Amino acid sequence: MTTGSRASIEFDPTAPAAVRIVLVGFMGAGKTSLAERWATSGGAVLWFDSDRAVLAELGCDSVEAAFAEHGEARFREVEREVVLARAQPLARGVEVWSLGGGSLQHADVRGAISDACVVWLDAPAELLWDRVAGSDRPLARDRAAFCALHAGREELYASVSTVRVDATRPIDELGLGRLLSEYLPPSWFGSGLAVGAGLLDRVEDICALHDGPVAIVADRAVDHIADAARERLERAGHVVACDTRLPMGEFNKQLATVEGVLAQWAGAALHRGSTILAIGGGTLLDATGFAASIYQRGIDWVSVPTTLVSQVDAGIGGKTGVNLGVAKNVVGTVHMPRATLIDSTVIASLPEDAIRDGFVEAAKTAMLAGDWLLERARTAAQAGSAERGDAWLPLVEGCAGYKDAVVAEDPFDTDGIRAQLNLGHTLAHAIEAATGGAVTHGAAVAIGTHAALRLSELVLDAPASSVETWRELCAQLGIVTSSPLSWDELEPFLALDKKRDSRGLGWVLLEGVGEPVTGVRLPVEAARRVWDECIRVGEGDRPGEGAPVETASPRHPRVLVLFGVNLGQLGVRDAAHYGAQTLPELVHDVEMWAAAEGLVADCRQTDSLERFVHALHEARLRHHAVIVNPGAWTHHELAIHDALEPLSVPRVEVHLSDVDAREEWRRTSVIRPVVDHVVSGRGADGYRDALRWIATRLRG
Repeated sequence: MTTGSRASIEFDPTAPAAVRIVLVGFMGAGKTSLAERWATSGGAVLWFDSDRAVLAELGCDSVEAAFAEHGEARFREVEREVVLARAQPLARGVEVWSLGGGSLQHADVRGAISDACVVWLDAPAELLWDRVAGSDRPLARDRAAFCALHAGREELYASVSTVRVDATRPIDELGLGRLLSEYLPPSWFGSGLAVGAGLLDRVEDICALHDGPVAIVADRAVDHIADAARERLERAGHVVACDTRLPMGEFNKQLATVEGVLAQWAGAALHRGSTILAIGGGTLLDATGFAASIYQRGIDWVSVPTTLVSQVDAGIGGKTGVNLGVAKNVVGTVHMPRATLIDSTVIASLPEDAIRDGFVEAAKTAMLAGDWLLERARTAAQAGSAERGDAWLPLVEGCAGYKDAVVAEDPFDTDGIRAQLNLGHTLAHAIEAATGGAVTHGAAVAIGTHAALRLSELVLDAPASSVETWRELCAQLGIVTSSPLSWDELEPFLALDKKRDSRGLGWVLLEGVGEPVTGVRLPVEAARRVWDECIRVGEGDRPGEGAPVETASPRHPRVLVLFGVNLGQLGVRDAAHYGAQTLPELVHDVEMWAAAEGLVADCRQTDSLERFVHALHEARLRHHAVIVNPGAWTHHELAIHDALEPLSVPRVEVHLSDVDAREEWRRTSVIRPVVDHVVSGRGADGYRDALRWIATRLRG
């Protein structure tokens, strides 16, 4: 056994976490140039230029054109609107604004920047006139009028400014970092993290610093968010060269998915000046970030996590990768996103199971960080669903900030500091794999963390109060920390763990709340003992006080429903044979029919024979029955026959059309000899028939 090393970091939750830097000054002072240079230096996440935003809203190429087409009054009105739309301050992160002088004439705009660090770039009118004379600026055509306007605004700039900077010098010599050091959060430089409410409505402020084309990769479950992001980017003048939507379940977190994404990027001629905007949950961000890391040896990407799990953990820190079979995350890189945009308002729309999964990751981070974050976790857990948007923001911000600080300390996971974030994950990954995903990631981490804390008592003499704290946190949202799985069911998957070697399994443990220890290696027998004595429960077992035990386990048999080649084109194929339903509509019905039979349908579609066969190989470990519709492969692909043959679970062949009444070649099925039941010609109802047959068969 090795006892590991302490992995605590210095993190001050009372330190300023967010700041807005507002650059003001007369035209020609260098606001836009300075904001561009500063924001691209790695300091700021969001950059907002009021002139550019107004032009995007008005659909004009220049201020001159906007004045000519809409008039100055309309320009000023829109200027005020785009500023106030961003008035909500960040919870974490640094943003830089460059404001046109006219916007400050509005009292509500001045109010919106009253808490900001306002930097006045001051220079004499004569120097500024020399810089802008002859340009297309409509207010720089008459020298006398220009100087008079400059004089009239000096008092306004002085009244709102926090810091005055001599802008007569070149931008490179201004040294704003030194001048503003007392106003900036301690970790602002190099952190691309922004947390706040409503940030999805500011996605163009993230991409404003990139001149190249943008590629979107989004989870289909958040199409509405991706559609809105694309619209905002295009309205702001960005070219969206590629837009990929993926059903990013765990099945799609594999090399074949990455290869498909890379092919689309290459087909769209993306180059190293391009930016990838990844929108979705942890699996999508993992796979997309990995693709970005290897495309042309690495291009910029922006992480936009839209699930609670990804906002408090998976979407932060640049660890990217895919699974290799049932072995999780064994192919990957560390490729830091250019920015991470976390909008806390998405929490209000998440279903309860997603809230519970995310809360487990947040609570895990709280156990690592200390009592300050534990208190936020307790407060969030007590908030009703209607209050989540506001009540959970401090928890999300705290988790994101803590992980960001851990990553900054050990970005490539080489010093043992970053490894603390794997608390509970050694067993969690095995639980997920052993149950074929029937136990969700969050539910598995709840159990895995319980086991890690019990091991901490055994190995580090940690206080029992840590276990009780964990169980109480989980109980607040009805999350269970025990399992009916046997150790023998977990052992094959623990053998695949990256952290296992000849000395045993690698563990993250806690000496106490806020005191993580990494690199602890224990014999497998120690973990088995804790599992058998403290975690595993049998049917009808009861805890000490006699209350019923809820267990995180697959409560219903899982059925792999595998759609093959061209079935993704349902809805546009011959309706007489295949019906008018699209595949997503059919999947929805299949899931509902399965639930009615007490089953869980795991629906997947692929046009890759390799992935189809691979899914059948995994079914041996993950599923209790299989429904296959290989499409045209049915009639000639003996590889599918060979993959189905050794399965010991019920196997059903389904076809939407009546293949026996169609062309002669369709009447041949090479898989018929190795399936247990066939349904053909019943359309979508054929899947309901297949599920009923399976339910009856499984019930014996």
